[in-house]
Amino acid sequence: MRLEIIHLRSTGMDAARLIAELRASVAAVPGQVQVRCYRHTTLASDLAVHLHFSKDVGEMESSELGARLASELKRYGLVEHTVWLEEPPPA
Repeated sequence: MRLEIIHLRSTGMDAARLIAELRASVAAVPGQVQVRCYRHTTLASDLAVHLHFSKDVGEMESSELGARLASELKRYGLVEHTVWLEEPPPA
């Protein structure tokens, strides 16, 4: 499994409204991806979007969806976009 994390530290943006917009924009995305949005517990302007892919879409590169979301979120503040690969349990 693969995980992409897009972390936004915004400049006073309403995270709840932005999360609603994000969910609406990715609702019609085809493919094997699950999108989860998180708000920081104490920093109201911080949010994270997790893209969980059940099928591998390449090891080193971000997905098209992840790159698009990260690019769009840059208008709201600082964005960090990372790609993670799940380590299988030991045999």
